[in-house]
Amino acid sequence: MANIKIDWTNPSDVTGVTGVRLLKKTVANASDPAPNCSDFIAVDAVPTTALPTGVSECYNHSYAPTINSAGTYLDENVSAGHYYYAVFTYNEAGFSPCASTSAVTTIT
Repeated sequence: MANIKIDWTNPSDVTGVTGVRLLKKTVANASDPAPNCSDFIAVDAVPTTALPTGVSECYNHSYAPTINSAGTYLDENVSAGHYYYAVFTYNEAGFSPCASTSAVTTIT
């Protein structure tokens, strides 16, 4: 088991933002292609939409973050496997665009 610290910078425009969600996607092999943003959240999804297979929620906090502020989360006791992480802001209408996902993190 390991702990993985995830850091991000909140957006420069938080108008209408009501929350921040950190998602983790499990992949079979470290050499698998990086998931697309739509692999974490379906296009046109809203906060109540079920997550795709292989995706789990690590962090969900209903607040409007401070502009350009640092966000951080410690994913504790992560078992052996290969993981990608992505952070999204959201409101009742849906999720922010995703610019990129993190590099694969392998726990052995």
